[in-house]
Amino acid sequence: METPSMVCPRGLPRRTEPGEDRHSVERGTEKRRALEKNHLVSPSGERYGRLYFLSQEMEAHLPIFDEIWVKIQPRAREVKK
Repeated sequence: METPSMVCPRGLPRRTEPGEDRHSVERGTEKRRALEKNHLVSPSGERYGRLYFLSQEMEAHLPIFDEIWVKIQPRAREVKK
């Protein structure tokens, strides 16, 4: 169990994995919350070590997502250049 001095007010650990900075961890948390809020993923398990799976809603609409992805994927590669 972590001591209070090791946990920041937002509940994120102050220490991160090697090569990660705190901003990356916070951004990942924001993205996860957005995916949950929009019913794209469903959490499984307890607080720590929680796994995320596609929600039933997302699975039902996966063919539509695939159609959209095929259309935008080339554009996504162009932006990265």
